Amino acid sequence: MDFMPVGDIINEKIFFFIPYYQRGYKWEEHQVKAMLDDFWNFCEKVEYEKDENYKYYSLQPLVVVKMDEKRYKVVDGQQRLTTIYIILKAFQNYLEEEKDKYTFEIDYERGSKEFLKNIEKEADEFNLDYCYMKNAYNTVFEWIEEKGLQEQDVLDLRNVIVRNSRKINGVDRKNNIRFIWYEIDEKDEFDVFIRLNIGRIPLTNTELIKSFLVQKESSLQKRFEFSKEWDEVEYTLENDEFFGFLSAKDFSTRMEVVFQILLNKTEYKEYELYEAFIKKYKDFSLEEIWDEVRKVFYLLKFWYEDREFYHLIGYLISVGVNINEIFVLYSESENKKDFKNKLKELIKRNLNIKVEEIETLSYLEKEKVHKVLLLFNVLSLINSTKDVYVKFSFDKFNREKWSIEHITPQTDKIKEQDFNKIKEELKKLNLNLNFDLEFDEFRKNIEKEFSDFTDTEEKHNIQNLTLLPRSLNSSLKNNFFPVKRNYIVQKDKDGEFVPIATKNLFLKYYSDAVKNDSLLKWSKDDGKRYVEAIKNTLGKFLEGDENGN
Repeated sequence: MDFMPVGDIINEKIFFFIPYYQRGYKWEEHQVKAMLDDFWNFCEKVEYEKDENYKYYSLQPLVVVKMDEKRYKVVDGQQRLTTIYIILKAFQNYLEEEKDKYTFEIDYERGSKEFLKNIEKEADEFNLDYCYMKNAYNTVFEWIEEKGLQEQDVLDLRNVIVRNSRKINGVDRKNNIRFIWYEIDEKDEFDVFIRLNIGRIPLTNTELIKSFLVQKESSLQKRFEFSKEWDEVEYTLENDEFFGFLSAKDFSTRMEVVFQILLNKTEYKEYELYEAFIKKYKDFSLEEIWDEVRKVFYLLKFWYEDREFYHLIGYLISVGVNINEIFVLYSESENKKDFKNKLKELIKRNLNIKVEEIETLSYLEKEKVHKVLLLFNVLSLINSTKDVYVKFSFDKFNREKWSIEHITPQTDKIKEQDFNKIKEELKKLNLNLNFDLEFDEFRKNIEKEFSDFTDTEEKHNIQNLTLLPRSLNSSLKNNFFPVKRNYIVQKDKDGEFVPIATKNLFLKYYSDAVKNDSLLKWSKDDGKRYVEAIKNTLGKFLEGDENGN
């Protein structure tokens, strides 16, 4: 172990190489700013200190393998090393200094050397590493502005970062910033990498799996091809709509869902997924393993692009069925048609309801009502022929936590102080109402004005239930039909996600056009026709023949 000041790295023109098994650059804005804050605090402490009263700022260890003279492979510490490079590049451009005078060389085996050298240019959004690097670069300028630093301040900070060593009796007496420097033998490289990262837990199962796969292949070209394909899969999974139909919850790295399927594991602790992967594939080649990963990924992609598979699978995932169960069904199917029918049968078993039972559903059966209304939305889109490109957003539905709410509120449970907030929302609609009435009288009048659902049992019936976002504040959630309608119309107008059946309900598309004399009232007749639409849509699905028709 030794110390290596950043200034010595620059002066000695050391070249760093980041191998494929390392994770890509992933530092977020807050991490970059935390490093800059630490550097600035250190700078302020030592700016006028003499070296005899030396202090230094110690960075976390940089673990390296020597490749040849002044060329090192980084085993651990590449995130900090890359961030320091980016900070120095940003300072260079901010101060309009000679190019690369105060930087060192760094390159990722997957390719990034040229991008880092010209980081001020736009990043290719397809390359996640480049996006994170560019964001870190922009963050440096944001930090300078937030701190209110002048050009001289930035210059002083840069000079502290790039200070080299001055050893007296073998001890560096300079007030500088330095890495804890470890050099290891090449034969220990991968074992040390795994041991370090599992011990400190910065790597995920999938990053460890990727590292294991890379070290199986010695050909640089094959490593490059593998890494490129891995990035493409990872990039596709970063699409929220794609990932949202595969899982109702997010992962630290979304590639994990692919390996869950491959290993048929749904529950596991910490590194059990990685350990199971090693156990299963330790004797396989990279090509053999990656071929299996490809098959899983391309199948997921096919399901996403097929409109009916997308909606059937997305629904099942949203109601708690695991993607591994879907794959078991697929493996047991003779062909696509058989698989589609099996999905429909699984939905029917999971829902477990007869058509005639729908109209009796109550708020007290929230889970079943939730499933029924979600399926109503999904089938409404599947059956739609107007726009085949419109899909239900399972990502937004699950992320925004759309859940069961009353259309006409339970006014007997609304407290007087909450009613004042409700009044304020009603006033915004410029309605002809007497807002000066006392609490109890106003409550009775307003309920009669906007609904003829009166007792609790009626209000709890599915005729008076719909899906609304859980985040809705109480002044909206407990409000009356016209306020909720205005909220939904505004969301739709703004291009925000609204489940199709929720939108249709508040726009009165299920109501009788002749009897519907008001868009501001939710009547029993509206509720009755709403439930008829639900029964009609679900009835065709639930009572279809054995082929799902």
